[in-house]
Amino acid sequence: MFAVGKFMYPSFIARYPYLLEGVDSFLAFLQSIDSVIRVEVKKLHPDATTPVLHHVRLGENELQLQYNSERRLSRLADCLVADTTMPTAA
Repeated sequence: MFAVGKFMYPSFIARYPYLLEGVDSFLAFLQSIDSVIRVEVKKLHPDATTPVLHHVRLGENELQLQYNSERRLSRLADCLVADTTMPTAA
């Protein structure tokens, strides 16, 4: 499952680079997910049930996330976050 997360994030960013605009770190990207990506999903699929992410910045390099989803994909969310680095914008 962790291999899936390592593959999905770079693929996602390559496909949607505009989502990185104004984002200078992976933690900043995680903080933007709920307000940016969720909105984009709703534009394409108005009836979609999207996960909700709450975050608390604990320090310069530390972020606490709370993931809530009716689909129960928290394990996938863990994998997307684990051992991920911010790619350079193309």
